[in-house]
Amino acid sequence: MLPNRDNRHELRLQRLPFVGSRNIAEMRKGTCETRWRLNPLLGVARAVRPWGELCRRGWTHPGASRHPSQRGNFLRAIAGALIFAGSLQGQSEAQAVGQSEYKGRKIAQVMGAAGADWLTREDREKFEQPEKVLDALKIQPGMTVADVGAGNGYFTLRLSRRVGETGRVFAVDIQPAMLDLLKKSRDRAGLKNIELILGTETDVNLPPAAVDLALLVDVYHEFQQPERMISAVRAALKPEGVLVLVEYRGEDPSVPIKPEHKMTVGQVLREIEPMGFRLRKKLDFLPWQHIFIFEKVN
Repeated sequence: MLPNRDNRHELRLQRLPFVGSRNIAEMRKGTCETRWRLNPLLGVARAVRPWGELCRRGWTHPGASRHPSQRGNFLRAIAGALIFAGSLQGQSEAQAVGQSEYKGRKIAQVMGAAGADWLTREDREKFEQPEKVLDALKIQPGMTVADVGAGNGYFTLRLSRRVGETGRVFAVDIQPAMLDLLKKSRDRAGLKNIELILGTETDVNLPPAAVDLALLVDVYHEFQQPERMISAVRAALKPEGVLVLVEYRGEDPSVPIKPEHKMTVGQVLREIEPMGFRLRKKLDFLPWQHIFIFEKVN
């Protein structure tokens, strides 16, 4: 049964390009909401309710229909068709704004702000160990750091606390919606040393020779114009500044994420070193990710 004037529903599609074809189809009425989306790590569809509550009755809710199973099957079919169509549209959009490949590597799509909740998922701290990462990078009070691809600020807020009142954090993202989320988190935490910067597909818009450390966590593989973006980051680094990349290990098939969101050591070195960098150190204490620390070379 299709929604009618007395039984209104909203079916909304939002593209989540983190895994290339992630989409959300949402149906809302009152306080009931079910979202069908592809899991960011595994790429498999699942149904979730707000705050992670599973919707055991699919698309149904009290008063939605006298035949909930039929209604659920019908709306699931619609959602599936819309998700497929959205993925095709998303692929064409990504190709329009940037390259589709770089040095034989497929460039992943940029994750949209609709997927921001995944950036603060409960198990992220377990697998990505942000505090341990910042310990290893020796983030000190007074430093100027850039969180490139900051998203909603998962690392930004931690960096801010580490550099302290005498330090500075540039939070760069190309999506205004992400920066809006970060601004709310920053203001709520009362942090005064974070500067929000809207970047582009080709420029991070950072001041020249101002940054001690530029941190790119699960970001570089999404750059639509890798050379131009890394060139802009390099220009923002001080002479002794370092570039840090954190990327999922492409050599490990057990890492549960799509191939275009993973990079091997060989890929990273082949792409980054010709851009004016030399690998200083590689760290592999994280369960799923490599950490690359690069220094500038002439």
